[in-house]
Amino acid sequence: MRSETFGPFKLLALYSQVAILDGDSDKLLNDWTPHHIRQGFSWRRGVVAFGTLESGPLDVRVHVGQDPELNPAARRAIRVPFCVGTRGRVQVAVMTEAFEIELSPGPYALIFEHGANPAHKKMWCTFWFSHAEFVTPEILIADKQMSPSRPLIMEAEPA
Repeated sequence: MRSETFGPFKLLALYSQVAILDGDSDKLLNDWTPHHIRQGFSWRRGVVAFGTLESGPLDVRVHVGQDPELNPAARRAIRVPFCVGTRGRVQVAVMTEAFEIELSPGPYALIFEHGANPAHKKMWCTFWFSHAEFVTPEILIADKQMSPSRPLIMEAEPA
């Protein structure tokens, strides 16, 4: 499988979230319940929103290829299934703006890795897409704002 990197993109994370949307989705972000907030993400087919440490500027990168070795500076990391639709377009989005990238259609493991650079007071996140037929959602790194319970909620309503 080819390996490719997109970004960095600069986005303004409003309401402490950043999302990945499939190009075939309805383009609406997800509604968050208290359970979603505790687990750090809100998922429905075609749209997954991840909680950021706070609202503010966010440097975003997207990698396509193999599963990563997690960045030791990451404060949260979450793996979920994600299916790229037939158009092969994916958006990295916040409430007011989005960047579009092209990926091969099909099922992926999507890892969200997130942290902050304390010296520059800037948040960052990296999305890792790797082809995978079956993906078990998992909190890989949880920070103190998170208190996920089991099972993880894999249902959300459009906002």
